[in-house]
Amino acid sequence: MKRYILTGTPGAGKTAILRWLECDGYTVVEEAATDVIALQQAQGEPTPWTKPSFVDSITNLQRRRQEQASFLHGTVQIYDRSPVCTYALATYLGHPVTSALACELERIQARHVYEKKVLFVQNFGFVTRTDARLITFEESLRFEQIHQDAYTSLGYECVLIAPGPLPDRVAAVKKQLEAASRTTDDIGATRLEMQAATRIRSDAVLACKEGPAEGRQPLGLPTQGISVDPDAANPVAPHSAPQFLPAQSRLGDQSGRAASGPHTAGSARTRSSASAAYPPVSTVTRKSAKPPSK
Repeated sequence: MKRYILTGTPGAGKTAILRWLECDGYTVVEEAATDVIALQQAQGEPTPWTKPSFVDSITNLQRRRQEQASFLHGTVQIYDRSPVCTYALATYLGHPVTSALACELERIQARHVYEKKVLFVQNFGFVTRTDARLITFEESLRFEQIHQDAYTSLGYECVLIAPGPLPDRVAAVKKQLEAASRTTDDIGATRLEMQAATRIRSDAVLACKEGPAEGRQPLGLPTQGISVDPDAANPVAPHSAPQFLPAQSRLGDQSGRAASGPHTAGSARTRSSASAAYPPVSTVTRKSAKPPSK
């Protein structure tokens, strides 16, 4: 299963692209933050993004949806944002990175849950404000930069989807998806060839050990370009889990701390260790942030 993230700043046209892709047969997994806000406002909380539990509510819903989508058919899924976006959102709002979010970031990195190429929808040059989108254009630009910094600091590549007519943007997204699919097919074919070479080599080793036998045909072994361990079940070396970058090389340095105020529940040690591993952007001047909804 290949899971691609499609993200961008609010008002960039991300939702329209996703609806088009969904109508064309792609599996789309919905954003969590907007639904968390809508539910909590319906429950009587007018500004849920100011609450300490806001980040964890989004994180938990994102993971639940990703795990449930694993049972769906198909080989490609497109995700409307990811936990890395939640990391950027926490930074933008001035919330610390909670232990739940830090653990989820570790999980998606260690298990390679999402593809490293992220489809990043660029802004149109303006934002149309709605009841669900209270962010100004200046704030959206700041939020966009925080997003890009968050992804690049964790080893993702942001593939920019430029402003333009909707059909052109959808075509650009599909082009990226098809190119990635072809690359995967080539890797798969190479892996199968190496596995076949391993089986041939293993048969040759076994034949040498057993000695000549009646009716045995000589094996035609490749003589160039192959060096494979005959005892290996898979010629491809196991992929080790990535080690996270030092805290200093992430989103700015650790001098940029979240604004003071109530934070997510948990021990002081857990909160400080999670925030140290994922520090907020220190170069961004925060104002009284509004929720960067859709």
